[in-house]
Amino acid sequence: MTPIEAQLSTKVDELNVDLNLSELPVKVLKPIVMQGMAAGFLYAYREVVADTQGLSEGDMTAAWIDQVEAAAQASYITVERGAYNATNDVYTQIKSVLAEEIDAIKQTDTQKLTLQNLIMPYYNGWFIGAYYAYSDLFTKLAQQDHTSHIDRTQMAQAASDRAEKHVEMVRNLFNTIPSERQPVITEILATF
Repeated sequence: MTPIEAQLSTKVDELNVDLNLSELPVKVLKPIVMQGMAAGFLYAYREVVADTQGLSEGDMTAAWIDQVEAAAQASYITVERGAYNATNDVYTQIKSVLAEEIDAIKQTDTQKLTLQNLIMPYYNGWFIGAYYAYSDLFTKLAQQDHTSHIDRTQMAQAASDRAEKHVEMVRNLFNTIPSERQPVITEILATF
């Protein structure tokens, strides 16, 4: 176990001391989902912009990355606001993720948090963020191409498929390459 993983494990132990499952979704898990959501949105946004400009990873200058990240942050604000509006789809999706995680904890014999209970919400949030970035950018690209009919169902499915593909990729990197764990765990720890 790396030092950063040990820090997260210690945090899990601290949370389990006086674990209150009714407060867990809002106080602990939602900030983790939000952190993952921001990371997924940024990843997807940068990827689509690079694709549309025909850039490979080696072509991305620091100035280009800064410019794209600033545009992504400006666009993400709308998604982030939705996370706090009970009538918004983002809010509903986050609420569903939180309910699933609480149910998973309740299904265990100990009803205690594990490392996975903090890591999975991050990646569920990552998927949500990536989905909304892909969906937004696919819609804008279709409008720029003057597509007369935008099939929203098809576009939503394409965004979901692409987000799923990429979240599986980053989760696999997390699970197989130790150096990929540190940034994610650091982001999770930053929520406390």
